[in-house]
Formats: sequence, C-alpha cells, structure tokens
Amino acid sequence: MNSENSASLSPGSLLGGRYVVQRVLGQGGFAITYLARDELERNLAVAVKEFFPEEIVKRGVGDRIALRGSDFADDFGYIRRQFLL
Repeated sequence: MNSENSASLSPGSLLGGRYVVQRVLGQGGFAITYLARDELERNLAVAVKEFFPEEIVKRGVGDRIALRGSDFADDFGYIRRQFLL
C-alpha cells in the first residue's frame, strides 16, 4: 500500500506478472489509474486501471481487494461486470 493513499498500490508493485506500478495517475469512486511499465514490452509506459469501488472494498492482505462486508458481494459482482464492458 502507498502511504499517501492507503487504497492505492505502492510504486514497484507488480500486476499480472507484467506491469510495474510507477505512480497513481488518478482515482475516482470506482477505480484507481496507475502509470506502469510493461516489462514484456521493453518497459513501455502504460496506464493500468484497477477496479476499486471504494464504498464497498478495501485493500486487504497482500494488496488484494477485499469486500468491506459480505453484504456487498452482489453489488461488487454487478459493478465489476459494468466496469469490464
């Protein structure tokens, strides 16, 4: 976790075994966007958008996303499907 924003990933975090987080570009109610390096594409700079609906999730162990409560499981699934469209 990043000390400036407990929800965001720290610089150097590895996503998908491929993308190395550099810094946060922006954050809204449903996502955090990072500037990252693509290690498989010669360190190409990319933007990575992480699904993070802050009202219903928190950062858990190992930087994983965890529901704030089991009541939010259906909401999380629905919102996630909309995010991926």
